[in-house]
Amino acid sequence: MGIFRKDEIDKTNKSLWYCLETNFKNLDGHEFEQIIAKLYRKKGFRVEQTPKGPDQGVDLIAKKGRSTIIVQTKNWKNKVTNTDVLKTSGARQMARADYSMIITSSTFTASAKEAIKKSPRIRGTEIIGLKRQFKKYFVINKPKKKSTFEKFKEKFTRKRPKKVLKRKTKVGKRPVKIKRNVRRRKS
Repeated sequence: MGIFRKDEIDKTNKSLWYCLETNFKNLDGHEFEQIIAKLYRKKGFRVEQTPKGPDQGVDLIAKKGRSTIIVQTKNWKNKVTNTDVLKTSGARQMARADYSMIITSSTFTASAKEAIKKSPRIRGTEIIGLKRQFKKYFVINKPKKKSTFEKFKEKFTRKRPKKVLKRKTKVGKRPVKIKRNVRRRKS
């Protein structure tokens, strides 16, 4: 892996929490692929993302030891259908992978679930299972809200910019910038 700075971990933690709360609806397809790739890396896989564009049903190629899994991600509002499962099965055979995985931010239709059950080399993960996996492999804490004192302190300790006034001079009548401290002094 690597060593991350604390602020990077905090940003990842907050964004993962937000993604889980909104069921990944705020992500586009490529961002959803990246977050799934992060999950598979956390599971110990070496992950290769396919380039943007037509991918023939393969978004990620995950390898661990001798086994290879192709992953098709579907960040959809609609349910994943039987034809999507069959396309992924064909992509697995073309890529000569051991397993294929369909991961969706929605659910599967009844016929798609039946097709997944019939094929021993296809797995499917819906939004509920996906949330469980993220909670298992990542420490996801709800971002803390700032206390009233912290908000007050932040508001009044910020440096405010000085206002710049423009006046016309009597000579030449061109605008001249005159800096003047507008803040009021304490009495």
